[in-house]
Amino acid sequence: METCYQIYREHNRQEEIMEVRQRVFHNIRMNAQRNFAQGKKMVDSIMGISPDTINILPRHTETITGFYNTVAPVPSELVSSLNLTGTPNFRQAHNQLIKRYLASDNTYLFLTGNPGIGKTTAIVDFIIEHKDEGFLFFYVSPRKQVNLDIIEKFKNREDGKLVDDGIFAINSDSNLIQDNFGELSVAYTSNKYEKDFTLGDVRFLNSNNMERISHRKNRLAQITDDTLKDMGTKNKGVLNSICQGLYHLIADQKHNQIIATSSIQSLRKTERGDTLKHLEKILSDAYNTKEDKVLTERMRNISGRIKHLFIMIDEITGDEGGAEFLQGIKKIVNKYQLSDQNNGFNTKIIVADASIVDKNVISQHLKDGSPQPNKIYFRRAESHIQPISVECFEFANKNAILINTNTYPAKSLTINYQIIVESCRFNNQSRLKNKSDLEKKCQEQLFKDIRELLTKDNVEQFIVYIQNKSKLSELIVKFSRS
Repeated sequence: METCYQIYREHNRQEEIMEVRQRVFHNIRMNAQRNFAQGKKMVDSIMGISPDTINILPRHTETITGFYNTVAPVPSELVSSLNLTGTPNFRQAHNQLIKRYLASDNTYLFLTGNPGIGKTTAIVDFIIEHKDEGFLFFYVSPRKQVNLDIIEKFKNREDGKLVDDGIFAINSDSNLIQDNFGELSVAYTSNKYEKDFTLGDVRFLNSNNMERISHRKNRLAQITDDTLKDMGTKNKGVLNSICQGLYHLIADQKHNQIIATSSIQSLRKTERGDTLKHLEKILSDAYNTKEDKVLTERMRNISGRIKHLFIMIDEITGDEGGAEFLQGIKKIVNKYQLSDQNNGFNTKIIVADASIVDKNVISQHLKDGSPQPNKIYFRRAESHIQPISVECFEFANKNAILINTNTYPAKSLTINYQIIVESCRFNNQSRLKNKSDLEKKCQEQLFKDIRELLTKDNVEQFIVYIQNKSKLSELIVKFSRS
């Protein structure tokens, strides 16, 4: 990219465009050769493809070593510098650090790097250990199934019940709302309650009652004897239902251990702004709108029952609305002075994402709340990155902590690259092909690789990641018939 920038900035108009292209292409080749094991061999195979056909290149393999294992003991110098207790492995050290800073006076906690090390598990552990002090845990992520899994983390493995009878968990989705006449609706999980009930104008439906009769509004309105008109749907929103539900649970004063989960996609643009405005409803009883000030005594009454207020945005870069959601949370924290110790809350805004590993990326890309398209963040790494580290910095004028881990749950990592290239001669006069066989070839190769793994006795488990749902369905059907 630096080369491209220099070309556009200092381009000599006398220089032929083909010479410029060759120079850029040469840099790409050199970088590829340096960044892959036996990179020259791989680049040469790509350069040797046949024209006007689909090329399946020889598989390229590289093995990566020299990293720390997730369950390896933390080096003694890191144990000392991070003030860890005992002789923990990296997973245990990570758990210790998260719990330490959840109890600190830092408002923002960023958990980055190392997918699967137990970010959410450590938070759940802390909440369960301090459950008698009361808590509200509002968890947001781009994936509906992950949101439901969070509630499962609060259950006993033996009997499947919540670890405490006082815990009350809610979630919602558009189908649930549509099936209940489009009104404010949430599904709840509780040991103490079994029947559906209503608080305020919110319908609370037991999540164990999966078989429900759908009560959807009729979209068709009869205008005349022979004319029907589609009136569309006017359903209450998911975030509105969750926030109204939280408001009534808090106001009812019977629930001091509350879990709520929602998806980042519940953020919607409206004619009057966006659905993040509903977040203000949660603690609206402790705010004087006319005088635009916090009612400290009422806020203390709430924090006296519900001390820990944790709002977590997981996989914040997994949806374009992630940064915008964080911006909305930030406004609520400031407006209601939730980080002010006089109001009595232990407020934590927790942002987790394995793809962010640097506080400069956080400062540059997450302070701006505008919607962002899917992207990958690149930044030059330091010469020596610690396998686990803690950094203090300022975010949104509040104290923030970054806990980053850089380990992997294995001794080595072998990566096999199967490159499939369709080579097409570019011609300004020719029309583009209506359909390419490239996807078909990729699908065939994937099917072949999976079938080969299934025949190996030493492979006990493997995971296939496919984002294209239709392609995934095709594979499932193909295997069911084979």
